[in-house]
Amino acid sequence: MMEWYDQYSVHIRQMDRQHRQILAILSRIYSLRESDRRGLERVFSGLENYIRRHFRDEEQLMRCHGYPGYPEQKREHEQFIDQICSYRKEFIKGTTPVMINLFNNLWDWLAHHILLLDRRYMPFLREQGCR
Repeated sequence: MMEWYDQYSVHIRQMDRQHRQILAILSRIYSLRESDRRGLERVFSGLENYIRRHFRDEEQLMRCHGYPGYPEQKREHEQFIDQICSYRKEFIKGTTPVMINLFNNLWDWLAHHILLLDRRYMPFLREQGCR
């Protein structure tokens, strides 16, 4: 089980809740076996849907408040969705190391994206009154 630490917080409730949910999905990926194809397909589908929702909400928040780093965030989001789709295609083809690669990639993304990029918008959005 992946744990939530205060350092992951962007101090905006909605984003923190969603980041926690992404961490919970990551924990499910870590706990599933490659042989559980049905379970993995559900996680892939859930992950893709949840990430898209999170990105939509996050981007809407940034646009609404005129966050100047929005274009960089948007590019990162699009690239990550492309990666998830690529892993899903590999999974469907039967490529075996998909789950390990997906887990490592998602964890790396969490570390980079949340701890670096998302924390950049924190002071700006909090100044705009986002909590």
